[in-house]
Amino acid sequence: MTSKDFLSASISPWTAIGGDYQTISIDFELDHLVESDALGAVEGFLVDVARRVGSFFAFAELNDTRFATARPRGFDGAWGGLPVDPQWATWYDAEYSALVRPRLRGGEIQEFPEGLMHRWSTTPARADTIRRGLSTTWPPPDLVGSVHTTPGGPRGIAQAKVVPESLRVPSS
Repeated sequence: MTSKDFLSASISPWTAIGGDYQTISIDFELDHLVESDALGAVEGFLVDVARRVGSFFAFAELNDTRFATARPRGFDGAWGGLPVDPQWATWYDAEYSALVRPRLRGGEIQEFPEGLMHRWSTTPARADTIRRGLSTTWPPPDLVGSVHTTPGGPRGIAQAKVVPESLRVPSS
């Protein structure tokens, strides 16, 4: 992949939750990746970035608009949980993968010392296509935070019941 494959990229400001976290967002044009024979590099790129920056969660999604992302919604600066929709390729660090792996049914898993990479199909697929092929609900509701829809878009209102201990919001 080269810089020509990227439509845009951004890194958010730090968000305090016991420890700090940031989001990295990179948009690719699927047709260009296919034409330049770079589609196969996306999964490796996702794993490389996640491992190098110590990411606890990362995903690659396929959708029709770059503004309709399934990015998980945080709440009050804290990590909310997994996205509501299943994503084509997903990275979970060692702590998150211990919670997720026993519940994954289907797809392919690659293990790494830092975590695992899961993908539902060998080629990118939209959430609705993935969902139709699943025998169980993914993600399980207890791994997803509570979200409220507002005129300005979705807003996280409560953390998922199940998140890694290092991401858990301290009790007040």
